[in-house]
Amino acid sequence: MLYKLNKNTNCNNYSKVKRVTLSDIGWKEKDLENLISNNIQDFISSNDLMAIFTERARQEEPDILALDKEGDLYIFELKRWSGKQENLLQVLRYGQLFGKSTYDELNCFYQKYQDNKKANLAL
Repeated sequence: MLYKLNKNTNCNNYSKVKRVTLSDIGWKEKDLENLISNNIQDFISSNDLMAIFTERARQEEPDILALDKEGDLYIFELKRWSGKQENLLQVLRYGQLFGKSTYDELNCFYQKYQDNKKANLAL
């Protein structure tokens, strides 16, 4: 639940923010994925994340893969609806599939994301 605190009033002055879904605003999950991956620094409290890949249609891939400056891999799986127990299993599966990726494998994902075979994570 989100609340808006009304500034310059007493401590009990707040209002509930109306909950909307992506479909309420005409968005698809891919629209949210693009927004987050293109602006990941604004949405995640770490200032050193870089999106290196976004999901391709009908592939067993997470919505977003990102790396931090230490080379740790972050896996994001977004849902347009409320989460379910199966979603945790899905993320764990992605951890198994992508968590032990080599530099070359991650660089290949990055090249697909950039649509540039010469793109290089090291640069």
